[in-house]
Amino acid sequence: MNAPGAFLDGRFFQIDADFFQAEIIQKGEDILKEKGFEGAHDEFREAREDVVDGKTKDVILKAFKSFESTLKTVLNQPSGDVMGLLQLFREKGFMDDIPEAPRKAVGKAVLGSLTTLRNELAGHGQGNAVLDVPRHYAVLAIHLAGSLNQFVLDQYLRKQSAAPEV
Repeated sequence: MNAPGAFLDGRFFQIDADFFQAEIIQKGEDILKEKGFEGAHDEFREAREDVVDGKTKDVILKAFKSFESTLKTVLNQPSGDVMGLLQLFREKGFMDDIPEAPRKAVGKAVLGSLTTLRNELAGHGQGNAVLDVPRHYAVLAIHLAGSLNQFVLDQYLRKQSAAPEV
C-alpha cells in the first residue's frame, strides 16, 4: 500500500492517520493541557469523543469552540467573535514574523478556515432540509483545531519568550 509522505531534512516521513493522531490531534490536546488552557482543552477533548460517537455537527462546534477559547485565553479577552479575535491576534503582534499583507491574508483565510466549517456545516440553522455532515468533515475540524491551537500557542509562547523580564 502506498501511503502519502513527505521529505523533511533529507528524511522521508509517512503521513497517515497515525501521524495525524500523534502529531496533530494528541499533540494539540497535550499542549492545551500542559499550558493551562483548561477550557480549550475540555472542548477539544469533547470534540474528540464526539467523533467516536458519530456526532459530526457537535464535533465541528466543539472543535471551533476550542479554537475560540484558545484565542480568548491568549488575548485575555472574555468575549468576541473569532474574526474579531483573529484581528486582535494580528494587531497584538502575534503574527509579526511575516509582513503585513500576507499576515492579513493568512489570518483571514487560513486561521479563519475552521470558522467556515462551523458556519456552513454546524453552527447555523439548516433550513428545511436536514444536513447530514459526513464524518470526514468532523475529522477535518479536529485536525484544523489541533493545528490552529498549536499555531496560536506557539506564537503566544514565542512572544512570551521574547518579552523582557520585569
